[in-house]
Amino acid sequence: MLYFDGSSVAQNLSVGSESDTLTVSGGVPAWGGAASAIYEKVGSFTTTASTTLDCDITDITGTDIAGLYMVFNGRWNTGDLKIKFNGTSSTGHSTNGLRMEGNGNLYGYYETDTNGFLLCPSVTTSGSKGTFQIFANLNRLDSLSSFNCQWSGNGTNVESWIGSGYLSDTNVTTITEVNLFKSSGNFDAGCTLDIYKINV
Repeated sequence: MLYFDGSSVAQNLSVGSESDTLTVSGGVPAWGGAASAIYEKVGSFTTTASTTLDCDITDITGTDIAGLYMVFNGRWNTGDLKIKFNGTSSTGHSTNGLRMEGNGNLYGYYETDTNGFLLCPSVTTSGSKGTFQIFANLNRLDSLSSFNCQWSGNGTNVESWIGSGYLSDTNVTTITEVNLFKSSGNFDAGCTLDIYKINV
């Protein structure tokens, strides 16, 4: 590749190695290593007909990433849909959310001091199904009350939901497990949870 240097003299940059990216070093073009993907898949997990989906992942530290992005697609019987991390038994989860009905009505929900973030309050119709996008912001400051989670979702019988929550009593700096679970009723077999880390 031809380029002109600071003295307007034509220079040649030879071809780089496979997957190299073109960068600038010292004011001139140069080849660099391949850039890291912003979203990097950690794993894909599938439910059996049970109340829980426990997803073991390689340790992810908050200082190494910007957060976790997760996508749940599935169908379940009646009951709440919740998420927690590292199998914690902490009851310090607090949740705020809105349910949006097809007629335009909005209903708020709030839950505090529970074991898990409430993605979708209890539904009473068997065969409810939906898609949820979930973002978890790990504790990057090594202080309490900084682990939080946001989500949105929609589907059959669950209508549309948005919500957020925080964990007040546990210092989460590393995630080793993601736990999706029901308060009652089962997931149908074949529901999926895809987990991605967002690189810094």
